[in-house]
Amino acid sequence: MSYLFRTTKFSRYVSFQLENGLTLLELLIAIAISSILLFSSVVSYRWILEKNQLILYANTLISAMHYARTLAIESKIPVILAPKDQNWQNGLIITDFNQKKLFRVYSPMKKPFQLIWHGSLNANEYIQWQPDGFTFGQMGSFLICNTQDSRQSVKIIILRTGRIRSDIENNIGCAS
Repeated sequence: MSYLFRTTKFSRYVSFQLENGLTLLELLIAIAISSILLFSSVVSYRWILEKNQLILYANTLISAMHYARTLAIESKIPVILAPKDQNWQNGLIITDFNQKKLFRVYSPMKKPFQLIWHGSLNANEYIQWQPDGFTFGQMGSFLICNTQDSRQSVKIIILRTGRIRSDIENNIGCAS
């Protein structure tokens, strides 16, 4: 909005007259600024959604491992966390040692996320918790990676004592 100053020959004072509307240049600048803000927020919104999805998958995996460990301690039987259909990408299952009783099934991670297990002593088939809460001599780490963004990754570490910890890191080697 701008004000026009106008004087008449009959009056010696300045009168203010309000001008309504926008010029074409002002309108184009406003559209350009709002479109830049809109597109930059859409990109950052997608990144935030993927980061939250990564944290959700990490928390689900950690809770599954805590559940398996607690189940082994409370029921006093060995409990196994294993990949569904021998592939960690197909989801997880929690069973007893003889695989006669299925306690829980977890759905697979959706793309672009990938679950990778690096176990000690080539123990890639499953993780077993003993009734005392320790693993069966196993230790290793799960990597949850976003295959489209190397900045988004989580490392979940399992110790021989059965304890679990997680690290949100950048570039933790998810290319394998």
